[in-house]
Amino acid sequence: MLRYFYKKKNQYLTIENGVIQKNNIYSSNTKIQINAITEIEKIGLDYRLKAEDINLRFDPNLIDEESLKKLIHFLGQLDLPSEKTSSANLIMNQ
Repeated sequence: MLRYFYKKKNQYLTIENGVIQKNNIYSSNTKIQINAITEIEKIGLDYRLKAEDINLRFDPNLIDEESLKKLIHFLGQLDLPSEKTSSANLIMNQ
């Protein structure tokens, strides 16, 4: 429960200097280089950004609506083949 409220209060995804970072309350922060993203995948209600050596999973329901729109637009601008984003098309079409 504490983790949910932490994520709800603190935007847990940030994009800076070519890196997407997920801030976690209990463990070290997870970072992924934007240019290393090879796939966007839907896993249940969450989404996963995949790179060769790291996966960053996030819950779009914990992101402020306006920030989520910006994130969707940003992810839509990535130069990924359509088959690498097909399972994530729902987030792109919100």
